Amino acid sequence: MSDRPNSNPVRGAASRLNAMYSHGRTPDPADVAQGYRELGYARIQREIRRSQGNVPQLDPVHVGHLVAMLVSGVDAEAVERFERAVREAVYELPLSNADRARIAALITGGAA
Repeated sequence: MSDRPNSNPVRGAASRLNAMYSHGRTPDPADVAQGYRELGYARIQREIRRSQGNVPQLDPVHVGHLVAMLVSGVDAEAVERFERAVREAVYELPLSNADRARIAALITGGAA
């Protein structure tokens, strides 16, 4: 991604992806997958930046849900575990080693 302040990361990622097919080339599937990852990242980043100035700050539960979606690949059970772990981490500070172990078990799907 470019460090220029006025550059458009979404447009840049889309251009790089399209360039892989220029002049009749057949790109490597791994390169195409990376191109789509970069495009997805740029789109998510753009929307987060857009919303930061337009909405009140999200509460920890909302943040936990969004992070869980990114981390888990939107697996519903993983999102629920992650949300619960985030809430515990946010609302039960400071954490002991036992608390950290319990939260790690929640995230990885172990018994809580």
